Amino acid sequence: MLSKTISRLLLSLLVFFISKTFSNESYLEEGEARGEPWFPEPTPTPPPGPSVAECNRNIYRRCNQPTQFSANDLNTVLTYLNTTYTTLADIKPDNSVQLCSAITVRRDWKCLTVAQRNRIVNDFQQLYTNGVIANLTDTYVRYWAAWHETGELFLAQRWLAYELESAMQQIDPGVILPYWCPWPAAAHPERSIVWDTFGHNGSYPGGYCVGDGVYNTWGLIPCVKRHWSPRGTIYPWASPELDTNLLHYGTLYELFYLAYIGIYYQPLINAGGYEGQFSKQDAPYDVLFYMKSLCETEVRGIKWQLSKQENLTPLSYNLLNTRFDPQTGAIQQADINTDTLTGVPDVSIKQLFWLGFGNLCVIPDSVVRPVVRASKGQADPLPRAIQRMQPWIVAKYYSGFQNGNTSNLLSTFEEVGDCNQQCLPLPKPTFLPETPAGRRLLADQGVNRGSLLSIAEQRYYSLWYDLNKSGYCSPYVTN
Repeated sequence: MLSKTISRLLLSLLVFFISKTFSNESYLEEGEARGEPWFPEPTPTPPPGPSVAECNRNIYRRCNQPTQFSANDLNTVLTYLNTTYTTLADIKPDNSVQLCSAITVRRDWKCLTVAQRNRIVNDFQQLYTNGVIANLTDTYVRYWAAWHETGELFLAQRWLAYELESAMQQIDPGVILPYWCPWPAAAHPERSIVWDTFGHNGSYPGGYCVGDGVYNTWGLIPCVKRHWSPRGTIYPWASPELDTNLLHYGTLYELFYLAYIGIYYQPLINAGGYEGQFSKQDAPYDVLFYMKSLCETEVRGIKWQLSKQENLTPLSYNLLNTRFDPQTGAIQQADINTDTLTGVPDVSIKQLFWLGFGNLCVIPDSVVRPVVRASKGQADPLPRAIQRMQPWIVAKYYSGFQNGNTSNLLSTFEEVGDCNQQCLPLPKPTFLPETPAGRRLLADQGVNRGSLLSIAEQRYYSLWYDLNKSGYCSPYVTN
């Protein structure tokens, strides 16, 4: 009996000692008041976001751009371009070009109706039949080295897309070539809506010719080829976070171009694979090449040009930039004021920068409202993706958004809703040395250019790594 009493007493003393020990101030969490529970109350469950199915639709299939624009909006854009270029550009438009009579809108492929897509597809078929696609592809192959190994690539892409559009308008007046931005589909590129129309993968028994979609129906010779992964998927490529970072890379044209090529090849290499044209010098044989180019030169490129005065007609184009003469092999110093596009002597480099003049009369749907707001001194909403980032990430990689600046001219993000509630990590982009087609491209580029590409990709690897390290939850990632 005595032993039980002693045991109870010892147990009571032990409980008392433990309670006094853990009630000591030195064991309290910072900011915790005496008497509060040791374990914090569970945080309330946030309201559920969109379902995975909804997010997949929003990211890969839904139109996320404005679809209605008033005549006043388009007049405002034209006035803004006219005023900006004639008063602020380092090289102002001269009498070799005329101000556009009107601005028309270029649509995202995802924003077209079924009837509009069918119209575009029918035009494409005629362009294959009458040899336009083959001729443009031949031009691209002929001057591939001159364009890819200098700063002309960005401008050559712009020129090629407008040439294709001009040919389309000769058979279908009033048609506008749509654009395709591959970046939102980065996590699962094979889910993009474009493959519904233009086909998916090829296979070895079929010579890697695309086995479905319009290409399979048309029976082209040569066929359009694609060579995806053995699982029938496409390796991940750069996401909108990396694409938007390009707009914050710097104002020197050489830095812009370095960032440009850092992600330029990924959709081509990954969707084309080793056997597909997309990953080779005849990439323009697939019409998606021109639609992708318009995303890079018009959606992102126009925003880069309009984001800073020095980008309008960048004199830094001349710095560290050379021209390659394919006839003589001579290397010449670039001059934005006097150079012509290699292989196209009637097209001057400076004209390809003059937005709103000459042939550059089409503005993407995603650019119209930011320009209208800029002309009125109004702020854009801060992208959801930027709101989810840690301040040090924004300061390091998106410095343009500091000090209260929210201009959408510094962003290529699409608003897809409050997706990725489970915070899945951002998949690593597949860089050039990681695939056979990428390694072939690096070899084709030579030692110096290959090294430059590696440097360009390294920055994006660092951004991807830091985003995941910081706990960032990309709205573009789903199961």
